[in-house]
Amino acid sequence: MENLGDYLITDTLNDSQIDTLIRYSNTDPVLAKWTSDRKRFSTQKSTKNWLQLNPEYIVLTDIHEELLGIAWLQTKSIPADFILKLDSESEKKFTKTCAIRLYSTVRGKGLGVWFYTQLFDRFESQYVWAKVSADNITSIQLHEKLGFKQTSQPDDLNKIILVRDSHNN
Repeated sequence: MENLGDYLITDTLNDSQIDTLIRYSNTDPVLAKWTSDRKRFSTQKSTKNWLQLNPEYIVLTDIHEELLGIAWLQTKSIPADFILKLDSESEKKFTKTCAIRLYSTVRGKGLGVWFYTQLFDRFESQYVWAKVSADNITSIQLHEKLGFKQTSQPDDLNKIILVRDSHNN
């Protein structure tokens, strides 16, 4: 367990935290606008189905174990429907996707880089990619601070792909 003052990082979700994750995913307007969490974490069943995909994840809590955020890596290729500014050999290297969620009470407190770095330090993450809404400037800036580079134009859903090769950072 890592900590930063009043914040703790663990690698498990308890039942209460899963309930909170579901509640945030179904009621937080920021999540509804930028993510597909409303589908991914809509119920206990959908959340447990996602966990069965074996993502490598960390959980941000307060000292009372209240869920404040989650970040994950998951084995997944970049979707084929994106036209990338990468050659095919380079594209094949990016086999893990990543995501971060900070919930309302800790958004805007400068924890994003620290939290994401904890994820990348804990799990093998040399070549990772993220799919982000092209108009989600906050998320794009966070990813760029960590060395991500945009490698696609927006698709039909206004999503872009950002990639990070940790050996080039």
